[in-house]
Amino acid sequence: TTTRRPSTTPSPPTRRPTAKALSSPSPAPAPPWPFHVVECVGDGACNNRTVRCPGEAPCALRCEGYGACPVYGARDYRTVLEGYFAAAECLGQRACYGQTLACPAGTTCPLRCDGYGACQYVMLEGSWQVECGASNSVCRQLRAAEGAQWVPSGGVLRCGSEACRGVTPSCPAGGAPCVAQCMRRESCLSARFSGVWSVECADEDYSCRDVQIDGHDCGCGAGHWCQGRTLTNEDCGPPPVAWVECVGDNACNNQSVRCPGEAPCGLRCDGAGACFNVSLEGSWEVACGAGSQVCQSLEGGPQWVPSGGVLRCAGISSRREVSPSCPAGGAPCVAPCLGTSSCQGARIAGAWSLQC
Repeated sequence: TTTRRPSTTPSPPTRRPTAKALSSPSPAPAPPWPFHVVECVGDGACNNRTVRCPGEAPCALRCEGYGACPVYGARDYRTVLEGYFAAAECLGQRACYGQTLACPAGTTCPLRCDGYGACQYVMLEGSWQVECGASNSVCRQLRAAEGAQWVPSGGVLRCGSEACRGVTPSCPAGGAPCVAQCMRRESCLSARFSGVWSVECADEDYSCRDVQIDGHDCGCGAGHWCQGRTLTNEDCGPPPVAWVECVGDNACNNQSVRCPGEAPCGLRCDGAGACFNVSLEGSWEVACGAGSQVCQSLEGGPQWVPSGGVLRCAGISSRREVSPSCPAGGAPCVAPCLGTSSCQGARIAGAWSLQC
């Protein structure tokens, strides 16, 4: 075992206060070859250092401590890895933040992440099996490079607050569906799941907002629609060809928007009056979020349909005088009209269930 420590350690950035102790998940499986362990143990242990894997055989990397092996961008907070690090443990607050890990071709490498932001913004090259601990933001924006993939250890991805935000995991073909447990606020916000999945969304703010499964949008756009639900591949349809974002108070107030061609475009509205009196041309899928008058008087044709089959009407006059359609041949669409005058004067077409 070789321990790499700098002779002088620059002070790491200000810590984020946390009251949670590190969890202790079971160790990731060892790779099927003898390997040399390179350790960076201690706060800022390998900041502004080059850490080398000696020889031709792959090494295992152990980064333990606050900012032990990060890539922050600043000159004094970059750990440069040279050689193959084909197994890794990132333990501690932002232990491997922003790092890139490459797995040799022809094998799958284990990665274990535990601690606040331990594997945040890590980029994986090759094939990886990942175990994410229970800490907040532990695997946030953990991504696979083009042509690479990472799968959850044991087929289960457990996600605390913002822990799996923006992740890109895959489920191996031919086996049982993988499971993502999005247990806290923004746990799986903007996550992109590839393969066959069951995504369990907690009844917490934005637990599954903007989730996609196997390239298909699940109708969890702006708002809280997927909270408390379990999503599968069958719940998610082909994504619109293009999205228009109207986010913020009065963002697209009184605008006319045209969708070219026959395939539907997507419109996201979030904020007070974001899509007030918007006129749509062409075929649209619309996601109306929170805010008073967010989609009031939204109209157009030949038709617009609610994203995910749910038109959530929570704010004051939020969907007043709208004219949505529900696609024929499927389940009835749902419109929970929960706020004052939220669905007053609405003109809806197709099969609907209104919850007033």
